[in-house]
Amino acid sequence: MGCCSKKLVGFLLIIAIFIGVYLAWWLKNRAPAGIIAWEETEDASRYYGPDAPDPPYTVSPEDRQLLIDLVADSNALSGAMSDFEVIATMRDLTRLTCPTVEHRSLPNDPSDILEAFARGEGAACGALSSVYCAMLIAHGYRARAIELIRDPYDVSRWKIGPEDTHVGVEVFSTDHNKWFVSDPIFNCWFHLPGSNIPLSARELQMIAVVNPPFDISETGRMPIADAGLVVVEMDRSYTMPRVDTYEIDPILMYKNVFLLYFDIYGEVPDDPVQKWTELIIARITKSTKVVWLLPEGQSRSIIYYYQQAVNWLPVVGLVLFILLLVPSGGPSRIEDEEEYEDEEFEEE
Repeated sequence: MGCCSKKLVGFLLIIAIFIGVYLAWWLKNRAPAGIIAWEETEDASRYYGPDAPDPPYTVSPEDRQLLIDLVADSNALSGAMSDFEVIATMRDLTRLTCPTVEHRSLPNDPSDILEAFARGEGAACGALSSVYCAMLIAHGYRARAIELIRDPYDVSRWKIGPEDTHVGVEVFSTDHNKWFVSDPIFNCWFHLPGSNIPLSARELQMIAVVNPPFDISETGRMPIADAGLVVVEMDRSYTMPRVDTYEIDPILMYKNVFLLYFDIYGEVPDDPVQKWTELIIARITKSTKVVWLLPEGQSRSIIYYYQQAVNWLPVVGLVLFILLLVPSGGPSRIEDEEEYEDEEFEEE
């Protein structure tokens, strides 16, 4: 490799390093879970069967016992109940622990959230969903948090404030042998008219996507529920806000569904070596990730392409670095020519 070629390779290596650092920084500050794995799929089948993977949520033994005692002390589960009724009762209990619904951020730790509720503080959908999801897990149910974002172009603004968002919970019901949405902020679940089978986030998404004419209001309201396409079932306490009085019909949010498969209760390690080791393992195994359930035909997000770039740039950088280590062929050819001229001179 000549001198000019090596300079070009070195220049490309520097560019690759700068681009990689920038993309890693962007993903860390914009993507929902830093730079862990990000999956975008139109095939949701593996996440909606009985054998669907459970998220790697870590509910501490102390929080688990706290939630078990909270339910026991309330006597909410007294008497014979079906599996589906138990899920609804715990949703109701979660909602009633929150004094008011307001836009404020709280840590995901269930004990901290419950302490804030006891002081009379309110919270938004994220905190209620964290408590409800942990309560279900503490009682042996399979549950996961779901993030909903109305506008797909808002996905890249996840950490800096997408405009129309919501957080809910999906739980697996053995009564119905399926995953379904059990929403603690509205204290409700959804089903089709003439059916008592609860709907999953994916099923609500299909309804929202295939009925675009209902997305006609300037305020963002999509009256699918009012039109009778979906029934919003409030089978427990009457709480506010309600789906039919909320500023945006939550069904509209289900156009973009995200399954949160990273530990929403986990703490980021203080040790930077441990932190980056866990991130690298998560990216390789993809056990920790965000799963975006794409409606059919929807284009991928910028996060997906940035993730692919971050995955491949180290490989590109390694190849460029190896090329830099390859011995240059220029000097050796010059030495051969000098030796050849010396031989001709001696012959003369």
